[in-house]
Amino acid sequence: MANIEMLLEDAQCKISELVPVTQSDYTVKVMVHDHTFLYSNAVILHYHVVIGKPIQYEADTYFQCLESFDFPVHTEHVFQFYEQIKQLLVNGQYKEDMELNKNLSWSDYEMLVVYQKSLFVDSHYRYLDIMLEAFWKEVFGKTASELFCGGIVSAHGDKARSYERAWEKAGINKYRGSLLFLLTYTKVMEDTPKHMSEEWVINNYLKYLPALEKVETMVLEQIQQKLTTVITQIT
Repeated sequence: MANIEMLLEDAQCKISELVPVTQSDYTVKVMVHDHTFLYSNAVILHYHVVIGKPIQYEADTYFQCLESFDFPVHTEHVFQFYEQIKQLLVNGQYKEDMELNKNLSWSDYEMLVVYQKSLFVDSHYRYLDIMLEAFWKEVFGKTASELFCGGIVSAHGDKARSYERAWEKAGINKYRGSLLFLLTYTKVMEDTPKHMSEEWVINNYLKYLPALEKVETMVLEQIQQKLTTVITQIT
């Protein structure tokens, strides 16, 4: 905890010059947040940029958040983003209905992946969500959405948990096992009965391992590339 407190103090010091800026009722401000992951107990710090305006409710005034963006503390992204938002406000160009680039913001999972240099972090759902489309493309030649399987994680991802111990004994982690398990809802199962899904994953793991590793490498590289991407266009 002491280490986190020291990191928090250092992160706050770095953004001390990024003071709140208000123009035409709109305000941009930068804060430091800490996030604890439920499944891994890992803790990360990140910068939280908020754009909002004051609203009146009865006799009180509240700050209404219109948009927010998150950035890792060890990048220059928060400074680049803040400066561009500040210029929009100062020049009177910011509008509530303008299209800011949501892809600039980092998810907590992406930040944890960068910190731990692995996709095998936190809940298996996070791995499935980020891997599904590209893995389906590798296996079937089309993405999961193109094959009307975009909702397969929410529909069947929970069922994989009962097989995790068996997969672990076979040297297959829960993340890869869960993704291969989703294949048992497709034609690749062929004549194998559905109740043999656990065995099918184990028996076919080596067959799909090259595809798993290829897509994992691609996804990890895409996330890591965000670290060095200079924010020059926010709209």
